[in-house]
Amino acid sequence: MTTEGKDAARQAIGKALSMLHAGDAIGALDVLNQAASTHPHDAEVRLQQAAALRTMDRLPDAVRALDAALAIDPYFFLALLSKGAILERMAQPRLAARIYRDALDIAPRPEQTPAALQS
Repeated sequence: MTTEGKDAARQAIGKALSMLHAGDAIGALDVLNQAASTHPHDAEVRLQQAAALRTMDRLPDAVRALDAALAIDPYFFLALLSKGAILERMAQPRLAARIYRDALDIAPRPEQTPAALQS
């Protein structure tokens, strides 16, 4: 992806996150869906789609968005963590445990882990 493409995708994500924080999950999802069609190989856009879908309690759709992110980047740590959390919410503990195990296998070293994720 070109630098311009990455910048455009990041701008769309920023706009969508602002909309999510303002309580407009539908609007955020629209922005992210448009970004996904324009930037189909951006895993971060798919991760944020999943976040919007999760907010709307559309959990199976959120898992599909995370699967799309993981198809782009199979080692996307945050996508794996998110998928595990959603599967837990969907009462699929065994599958969630497998996903969490996969996430732990690729987890960054403790000193490289963002503070918000260390616990």
